[in-house]
Amino acid sequence: MTKTSGYYNGEKWPIQLVLSRLNITLNIQPGEFILGRDKRKINDPLFEVFVDHGLSRELSDVPVPINSVPASALRVAT
Repeated sequence: MTKTSGYYNGEKWPIQLVLSRLNITLNIQPGEFILGRDKRKINDPLFEVFVDHGLSRELSDVPVPINSVPASALRVAT
């Protein structure tokens, strides 16, 4: 469980995340969340390393389950 309900681009410009471990690159526009193909917000702690590099956390008041998905299921959307 975590209090992070999702990650999004909190900057005023697009950012690019390179996840070499998963062999994927995500281009995220301002305000866009990282979503799975099912359009649920991804809150995998894997993205925590990008918080100081343009990615922002959406926090929940109560703990939520971790929604981690395989790289093939990742997409970016608002």
